Amino acid sequence: MSKYLVSYLLLSTIFIVSLFILEQKVFLPILIYLLLSTLIFQVAFYKMTSSNIFEKFNHLASRIQDIQSHISLHSNLNLNHPLPPFDEWHASPVFLHHIVSLINEVKPRLIIEAGSGNSTLVSASFLKFHKFGQLITLEHDKYYAKRTQDLILLNDLDAVAKVEYSPITNQHIDNHLYQWYDISVLNNVKLIDMMIIDGPPKMLVDDYLYPVLPLFYSRLNDKSAILIYNGKRKTVERTINLWKIKYNDITAKYIDMNRGAYLVQKSERII
Repeated sequence: MSKYLVSYLLLSTIFIVSLFILEQKVFLPILIYLLLSTLIFQVAFYKMTSSNIFEKFNHLASRIQDIQSHISLHSNLNLNHPLPPFDEWHASPVFLHHIVSLINEVKPRLIIEAGSGNSTLVSASFLKFHKFGQLITLEHDKYYAKRTQDLILLNDLDAVAKVEYSPITNQHIDNHLYQWYDISVLNNVKLIDMMIIDGPPKMLVDDYLYPVLPLFYSRLNDKSAILIYNGKRKTVERTINLWKIKYNDITAKYIDMNRGAYLVQKSERII
């Protein structure tokens, strides 16, 4: 930023000198060119610095939200060990806070989660602390499935939660081929009150979200809720619009946060 400031001051000096010499009418075309160049640079510099300040402010606001949510989470949980560090692969503390709030509102008997991680530990801990509900998490990666299951055992959460290794398989839906988790591990599941969707990874499955409702709609309880992470992705918005066309008893609400989220709810069927 310092080099831009030096350039700005230099051109500002040229600008002022140009105005003075312009009155003397010496080298008029050159001075007009310098004058215009200085004005253009000043406008560009202002836009650049304003944009950077705005971006930094948004980032700072997002970090403050994360810290507030992190503090709130720890005050509502009873984990034996701290959560793994948050990074770009983990759900943000703000999203985890929304998970806890939704569980408290819905009071689900069964939660199905797509993708394991900190959200698994937070959800399971909240269920155990409030003495209701079960959590089943689908994980396509054997290493992460074991890692999360080990953390569940470490925090004495195995009575309310378990991670099922579910490799990505082909799913035939609406005469199209999709890829999603192998849901044969859920054959005995009858009714679902809540779902948390943060997988499969988009780098493995392009249209990772659409299969969720076709695969689980018949097992969703009345007024069930689906919380979807990464709501800022255009594919997520497109998928939700397709769901609304296919299912006339769902509503969707966007939740503004660092990577965005959607809350999709099933209501009474509209005739």
